[in-house]
Amino acid sequence: MQIYKLFHQNSGRRKIRYNDFNTPMIIGNSEKVFGLKVEPEHYREFLDGISNLLIKNKISQHIMTDFKFTELIRQSCKLGYELSDITFFNEERYLDDEVIQEVKNALWQSDIDLVLGSLLEAIDNGHNILSITGDIQNINGDLEQMKIYSNGTISVSSKQRVERYPIIDFIIEGPEVIL
Repeated sequence: MQIYKLFHQNSGRRKIRYNDFNTPMIIGNSEKVFGLKVEPEHYREFLDGISNLLIKNKISQHIMTDFKFTELIRQSCKLGYELSDITFFNEERYLDDEVIQEVKNALWQSDIDLVLGSLLEAIDNGHNILSITGDIQNINGDLEQMKIYSNGTISVSSKQRVERYPIIDFIIEGPEVIL
Protein backbone atom coordinates (compact mmCIF):
# COMPACT_ATOMS: atom_id res chain seq x y z
CA MET A 1 0.00 0.00 0.00
CA GLN A 2 1.17 3.48 -0.81
CA ILE A 3 0.21 6.15 1.73
CA TYR A 4 -0.37 9.80 0.86
CA LYS A 5 -1.04 12.80 3.10
CA LEU A 6 -3.61 15.08 1.47
CA PHE A 7 -3.20 18.85 1.13
CA HIS A 8 -5.09 21.82 -0.30
CA GLN A 9 -3.68 25.11 -1.49
CA ASN A 10 -5.81 28.14 -0.68
CA SER A 11 -7.24 29.99 -3.67
CA GLY A 12 -5.51 32.97 -5.16
CA ARG A 13 -1.98 31.75 -4.69
CA ARG A 14 0.53 31.09 -7.43
CA LYS A 15 0.71 27.61 -8.89
CA ILE A 16 2.50 25.07 -6.72
CA ARG A 17 5.86 23.80 -7.92
CA TYR A 18 5.41 20.15 -7.06
CA ASN A 19 9.07 19.27 -7.53
CA ASP A 20 9.84 21.49 -4.49
CA PHE A 21 8.45 18.68 -2.32
CA ASN A 22 10.92 16.12 -3.66
CA THR A 23 8.59 13.18 -3.03
CA PRO A 24 6.16 11.15 -5.16
CA MET A 25 2.71 12.66 -5.27
CA ILE A 26 -0.81 12.29 -6.56
CA ILE A 27 -3.18 15.02 -7.69
CA GLY A 28 -6.87 15.44 -8.38
CA ASN A 29 -8.39 17.27 -11.32
CA SER A 30 -7.58 20.59 -9.68
CA GLU A 31 -3.97 21.63 -9.25
CA LYS A 32 -4.87 22.95 -5.79
CA VAL A 33 -5.46 19.48 -4.27
CA PHE A 34 -2.74 16.87 -3.98
CA GLY A 35 -1.26 14.13 -1.85
CA LEU A 36 2.37 13.59 -0.91
CA LYS A 37 3.67 10.07 -0.38
CA VAL A 38 4.67 9.41 3.21
CA GLU A 39 6.30 6.60 5.12
CA PRO A 40 4.44 6.14 8.43
CA GLU A 41 7.62 5.64 10.45
CA HIS A 42 8.96 9.01 9.23
CA TYR A 43 5.68 10.95 9.22
CA ARG A 44 6.64 13.60 11.81
CA GLU A 45 10.03 14.24 10.21
CA PHE A 46 8.36 14.48 6.81
CA LEU A 47 5.91 17.15 7.99
CA ASP A 48 8.67 19.06 9.79
CA GLY A 49 10.74 19.00 6.60
CA ILE A 50 8.03 20.55 4.43
CA SER A 51 6.42 22.91 6.95
CA ASN A 52 8.11 26.03 5.53
CA LEU A 53 6.89 25.17 2.01
CA LEU A 54 3.37 24.65 3.33
CA ILE A 55 3.35 28.00 5.13
CA LYS A 56 4.97 29.90 2.26
CA ASN A 57 2.44 28.57 -0.28
CA LYS A 58 -0.57 28.77 2.07
CA ILE A 59 -1.14 25.05 1.88
CA SER A 60 -3.38 23.38 4.45
CA GLN A 61 -3.31 19.79 5.63
CA HIS A 62 -6.54 17.93 5.02
CA ILE A 63 -8.45 16.08 7.71
CA MET A 64 -11.70 14.13 7.43
CA THR A 65 -14.72 14.70 9.64
CA ASP A 66 -17.73 12.44 10.10
CA PHE A 67 -19.68 14.87 7.89
CA LYS A 68 -17.10 14.60 5.09
CA PHE A 69 -17.14 10.80 5.37
CA THR A 70 -20.94 10.63 5.19
CA GLU A 71 -21.04 12.98 2.19
CA LEU A 72 -18.39 10.88 0.44
CA ILE A 73 -20.43 7.75 1.12
CA ARG A 74 -23.61 9.51 -0.07
CA GLN A 75 -21.92 10.38 -3.39
CA SER A 76 -19.89 7.16 -3.67
CA CYS A 77 -21.77 5.86 -6.73
CA LYS A 78 -21.24 9.12 -8.66
CA LEU A 79 -17.58 9.05 -7.66
CA GLY A 80 -17.06 5.42 -8.66
CA TYR A 81 -16.09 4.45 -5.11
CA GLU A 82 -17.44 1.05 -4.08
CA LEU A 83 -17.60 1.11 -0.28
CA SER A 84 -16.63 -2.14 1.44
CA ASP A 85 -15.85 -1.24 5.08
CA ILE A 86 -16.18 1.44 7.74
CA THR A 87 -13.95 1.41 10.81
CA PHE A 88 -14.72 3.39 13.95
CA PHE A 89 -12.36 4.74 16.60
CA ASN A 90 -12.06 2.19 19.43
CA GLU A 91 -14.18 -0.19 17.38
CA GLU A 92 -12.89 -3.25 19.21
CA ARG A 93 -14.65 -1.96 22.35
CA TYR A 94 -17.95 -1.66 20.52
CA LEU A 95 -18.07 -4.85 18.47
CA ASP A 96 -21.21 -5.92 20.35
CA ASP A 97 -22.84 -2.51 19.89
CA GLU A 98 -26.10 -3.00 18.01
CA VAL A 99 -25.71 0.16 15.89
CA ILE A 100 -22.17 -0.80 14.82
CA GLN A 101 -23.51 -4.23 13.85
CA GLU A 102 -26.26 -2.56 11.80
CA VAL A 103 -23.63 -0.56 9.90
CA LYS A 104 -21.58 -3.70 9.22
CA ASN A 105 -24.67 -5.65 8.11
CA ALA A 106 -25.73 -2.83 5.77
CA LEU A 107 -22.26 -2.91 4.22
CA TRP A 108 -22.67 -6.63 3.50
CA GLN A 109 -25.94 -5.85 1.74
CA SER A 110 -24.27 -3.10 -0.34
CA ASP A 111 -27.22 -0.81 0.39
CA ILE A 112 -25.81 2.73 0.63
CA ASP A 113 -29.08 4.20 1.96
CA LEU A 114 -29.19 1.59 4.71
CA VAL A 115 -25.49 2.17 5.44
CA LEU A 116 -26.05 5.92 5.73
CA GLY A 117 -29.08 5.51 8.01
CA SER A 118 -27.22 3.19 10.37
CA LEU A 119 -24.04 5.27 10.15
CA LEU A 120 -25.83 8.51 11.07
CA GLU A 121 -27.38 6.72 14.05
CA ALA A 122 -23.92 5.47 15.11
CA ILE A 123 -22.53 9.02 14.85
CA ASP A 124 -25.49 10.37 16.86
CA ASN A 125 -24.61 7.75 19.51
CA GLY A 126 -21.09 9.17 19.78
CA HIS A 127 -19.15 6.88 17.47
CA ASN A 128 -16.58 8.54 15.21
CA ILE A 129 -15.31 7.23 11.89
CA LEU A 130 -11.63 6.29 11.74
CA SER A 131 -11.56 5.19 8.10
CA ILE A 132 -13.52 3.89 5.16
CA THR A 133 -12.35 1.33 2.63
CA GLY A 134 -13.52 0.79 -0.91
CA ASP A 135 -12.54 -0.01 -4.45
CA ILE A 136 -12.03 2.61 -7.13
CA GLN A 137 -11.10 2.45 -10.77
CA ASN A 138 -7.96 4.46 -11.48
CA ILE A 139 -7.38 6.47 -14.66
CA ASN A 140 -5.66 3.45 -16.21
CA GLY A 141 -8.86 1.42 -15.78
CA ASP A 142 -7.47 -0.83 -13.04
CA LEU A 143 -9.43 -1.51 -9.85
CA GLU A 144 -7.61 -0.51 -6.67
CA GLN A 145 -8.41 -0.53 -3.00
CA MET A 146 -8.43 2.95 -1.46
CA LYS A 147 -8.64 3.50 2.27
CA ILE A 148 -9.44 7.03 3.48
CA TYR A 149 -8.44 7.94 7.05
CA SER A 150 -9.70 10.65 9.39
CA ASN A 151 -6.19 12.13 9.71
CA GLY A 152 -6.26 13.17 6.05
CA THR A 153 -4.23 10.33 4.64
CA ILE A 154 -5.24 7.77 2.05
CA SER A 155 -3.69 4.44 1.21
CA VAL A 156 -3.86 3.03 -2.29
CA SER A 157 -3.12 -0.54 -3.32
CA SER A 158 -1.65 0.49 -6.66
CA LYS A 159 1.51 -1.34 -7.60
CA GLN A 160 2.10 0.97 -10.52
CA ARG A 161 2.63 4.68 -10.41
CA VAL A 162 -0.73 6.39 -10.85
CA GLU A 163 -0.54 10.13 -10.45
CA ARG A 164 -4.11 11.33 -10.87
CA TYR A 165 -7.13 10.42 -8.75
CA PRO A 166 -10.13 12.66 -9.50
CA ILE A 167 -11.85 11.51 -6.27
CA ILE A 168 -9.25 13.52 -4.32
CA ASP A 169 -11.04 16.73 -5.33
CA PHE A 170 -14.20 15.51 -3.60
CA ILE A 171 -12.38 14.14 -0.57
CA ILE A 172 -10.72 17.51 0.05
CA GLU A 173 -13.18 20.07 -1.28
CA GLY A 174 -16.44 18.23 -0.60
CA PRO A 175 -19.83 18.08 -2.31
CA GLU A 176 -19.49 21.41 -4.15
CA VAL A 177 -17.07 19.66 -6.55
CA ILE A 178 -19.97 17.69 -8.03
CA LEU A 179 -22.26 20.72 -8.42
